[in-house]
Amino acid sequence: MSRFFLLVAGILAAIGAVLMIIGSIMAKSSGIQLYQQKVDGKYLYKLDLADKDIAKISIDATNTDIAVYTGEEEEYIEFINFNENYYSITTTNKVVKFEERVSLNSLISFWDGNFTFKGMRSFLNLGSSADGPKEVNIHLKDTSEINVFSFTITDGNIKVSDADSNTDYIITMDSGNVTMNNVKTASKVMINGNNCAIEFKSCAFKYFASDVASVDLTAEISGLHSFEFTGKNGVLNASVSLDSDKSDVRIASELPFIYNETEYNGEYASNDKTVTVTDEFALVHITGAQLKVTSNVTLPQPEAPKED
Repeated sequence: MSRFFLLVAGILAAIGAVLMIIGSIMAKSSGIQLYQQKVDGKYLYKLDLADKDIAKISIDATNTDIAVYTGEEEEYIEFINFNENYYSITTTNKVVKFEERVSLNSLISFWDGNFTFKGMRSFLNLGSSADGPKEVNIHLKDTSEINVFSFTITDGNIKVSDADSNTDYIITMDSGNVTMNNVKTASKVMINGNNCAIEFKSCAFKYFASDVASVDLTAEISGLHSFEFTGKNGVLNASVSLDSDKSDVRIASELPFIYNETEYNGEYASNDKTVTVTDEFALVHITGAQLKVTSNVTLPQPEAPKED
């Protein structure tokens, strides 16, 4: 009986090996990438987004750099120097979801009574790892309509440039840098972290909210309805322009800060903890402990009276 089962196991293993070889050949001939490849010394897996209706891209990884490139001719995502045994990628319900799990849970998983297994090759290569820094590069056309970018990393750098959309940017990280240059969105930008440097250049957001314990923030943002920031220590140097259907603005802070010192020096400049202008509509709210704050806020100008 033992010999019989060993023989059956050997036959099944041989059939499996043949099917893997045939599948790899067919995928290669069809231009489908099954496994990551080594290109210019980097391990690369390319996810083609062509003909996919994607509304959200979610990246959850450890020490990783993420960059978003717009104005590209093709749409795809590059995953560089990740150990393919320790991550999963799904593209369902208009969502691209990448999760890095450095454990056996990435090889075997159970959910709702179902079972998935990446294959024996994963166990055979369990100790292998890719060398070099990990990167996620997102390449999009200008016509792409991504509703949400959700980036969760432990450490690393996140860069977005020259993007104009209605996208939510939701970023969670322990430490690292966030840089946005000429990024416009009619929606929100949210950043939560522990030790981060944040820089916004020539950006336009509707809503910005951030909670970073130790921060170095330099911000140049226009078109804001709401700017809310919480930090424990560091430096905040913000120049924001509020854009509102009304000229009702509430400026509040738990710290002394410089408010619109150039244009409203006589009437509104204040080092008090709170400055209020009529009812709440647009909002600049800053809280912190040992945070050094310089904030230059430009109020929306009331409309000129209409001529009869």
